[in-house]
Amino acid sequence: MNKILTISLMLLLLFCATIAQAQECSDDQDCIGFFFTEVEGNVGDVVCTDQYVCNFTDILSFQFAIQYDNQVLRFVECKSGALASYTCDGIVNKPEDGILNTLWFEQNAKIVTLEAGTVLSTLCFEIIGVPEDESFPLLQLSDQLSAEITLGDPNDPAVATSSSNVCSGGGPAMSSSCASSDSLSLVDLYNATEGPQWLIQWSLENPIQSWYGVTTNERSEIMELNLQNNNLKGELPASIAGLCQLTKLNLSKNRLSGVYPAEFEALCDVEVIDFSDNELGSFETFCGDLTSATYDVLEGKIEVYPNPVGDFLDILIGDGMSISSLQMYDLSGHKVLQIREVQSATTLDLSIIEPGIYILDMMSDEGDTYYSKIVKQ
Repeated sequence: MNKILTISLMLLLLFCATIAQAQECSDDQDCIGFFFTEVEGNVGDVVCTDQYVCNFTDILSFQFAIQYDNQVLRFVECKSGALASYTCDGIVNKPEDGILNTLWFEQNAKIVTLEAGTVLSTLCFEIIGVPEDESFPLLQLSDQLSAEITLGDPNDPAVATSSSNVCSGGGPAMSSSCASSDSLSLVDLYNATEGPQWLIQWSLENPIQSWYGVTTNERSEIMELNLQNNNLKGELPASIAGLCQLTKLNLSKNRLSGVYPAEFEALCDVEVIDFSDNELGSFETFCGDLTSATYDVLEGKIEVYPNPVGDFLDILIGDGMSISSLQMYDLSGHKVLQIREVQSATTLDLSIIEPGIYILDMMSDEGDTYYSKIVKQ
């Protein structure tokens, strides 16, 4: 699902009992702070966060490691900041582990003091996914490199002390909302079902909360959609299945046709849903069919080849299996091929089918479904 991410890239370096409660430097902080500014973006965006310091006084060197969630973020680049001797060469990325090792020291043991809020570097990440558990920070301390700050004495160059009194922001690293993707899904619905011909149309330039039949929550996510008897005509877009907070959907008494996209499996658990009085068939039957076991063909005694395929696709069904029906769908859910009787060795003529990616569904006599993704050249 394509969520909007509001990402607080705040480095969780909890090396002391003091935990900063805000991103800005405060007068009562007694720890050396390394903070990251908050940034926002969508999956696929590149977002950049400034790394800035607090209480950076009489410092000779520092080192620490940051672990980032490499299932959600991909490190893209580093941009040097105000401290000339702290270049991006001092940041080493280990993408397979999601680790950023950082090390800095001044030549000739020079002591450095920086004003609060000075930007050390800018780190840029591509958002590549959504975390499985949003309660965990995207960036956190790694034990692969112990955090350590070396402090100098302006009055005695021979004196140096080590400290691990390092702090940064606390709290959740990320909150998420489906608001943007929800609005795009509704625009898909409007365009796919002849929105300008609806009895009550949407003004797409207005806030989504003002659209007819739409109920949202406090984060502008779609909770309810009621377009009953509103002259919707056409086929349902698969993107409607991505309405992540949907609890009620009523599209009954319209002129909707075609088949339910495979993605609509995600709607089977919606509390109230009504597609009746259309040309779609029973949604309950659609969901009921999904209760049967579903397998990749690799898990059964079925061979499908060649793949990618040209004009002819061969299917071999192993001993002890019997396939009662076969269908092929494109990615929008349109059925492009159907066979009622499937032999143990079957060749499909795909010469009239357009190049693209298709899903092959085969139903066994036991009611199980076997599927395979087919690339038609």
